[in-house]
This record gives sequence, structure tokens and C-alpha cells, in this order.
Amino acid sequence: MIQFSKISTRYAKAIYEYAAENKAETTLYREFRTLAASFLSLPQMRDLLDNPTLEKPKKLAVLQAAAGENISPECLRVLGLIVDNDRVDYAYPIALMYEDIYKKAKNIVSVRLHSASPISDEARKALERLVAQNNQEVNFENRTDERMIGGFVLEIEDLRLDASVSSQLNDIKLGLLRR
Repeated sequence: MIQFSKISTRYAKAIYEYAAENKAETTLYREFRTLAASFLSLPQMRDLLDNPTLEKPKKLAVLQAAAGENISPECLRVLGLIVDNDRVDYAYPIALMYEDIYKKAKNIVSVRLHSASPISDEARKALERLVAQNNQEVNFENRTDERMIGGFVLEIEDLRLDASVSSQLNDIKLGLLRR
């Protein structure tokens, strides 16, 4: 789990304010999501950015490439600020914190459903209605994983409900091993 520091939180808040003033908060949201996904999919990127011999312009180029093609001038400016202030090691938590701040400001709730098979549109809509409160927009993602055997894992923001058959079988196995 990522530990958010005061630095990453302050930067993310300031970046959101800057983006809102420039009517670019949604664009930066998409670019920071891409940046965060790049950190996850390319773990060697963090090692590269931590290299003290890598010059600032090259670090900036790495972050720009990780944020996606044709990034906005606002994103270029923000990434430049992060690099110039020697905060590259905070780039990933800043991107994640920005996503959280954006979703709170736009009243968006993230829901992820992991199931053994895809769910119907009716079930998806019912789940969205159940989760949405106070006119929230629901960002719904459904992933299928046949290894689950059956059941589901539902994640709503930071909450997790694991009702998968594979998890229940694992619990039974652990219970038997303790005896």
C-alpha cells in the first residue's frame, strides 16, 4: 500500500487548484491515471528515475512519456515543477492523490467487481444504483477471473468484500491446517 506523505498531498492539492483554474482538471486526471498505471506496469521506471546520475531533462522525458502521448501543457508544466523541485520520487503518490482529490471534487465513486464470469447489464445497473449516493457518478469496472471458481470480490473505494469461492476454500484450508 502506498503511504501518502504531506508532500504528495500538498502537491496534489496545489496541482488540482492549478488545473481547476485552467479548466484542465479532467485532462490532468486522465494523464495522471496514465502516469500511475505506467508506474505499476513498468516497475523498472522507478529505478530509472531514482538513479542519481540521470539528469533532470531525461527524468522529465521519462515522466512525460509515462503520462501518455501528446500530453497537455498543464501536465508538462506540473511534471517540470516536480522534476525541478527534486520531487520525482513523489511522482507516483502525487498522481494517486490527485486522482483521489479529483474524484472527491467531481463526486465520483470507484467500484471494481471481480467475478468468475461477466455480469449482466441489469445487475451492473442495479449495483451502480445501490452504490451511488447523493447523485454520485459511479466509475464501474468489472474484471473476470475464472480462477475464482465462483462468487465475487467487490471493491468500493477502499472497502473490500470478498465473497469468492476460492477465498472461502482457502479459509477452510487454513482452518484445517491450524488443527
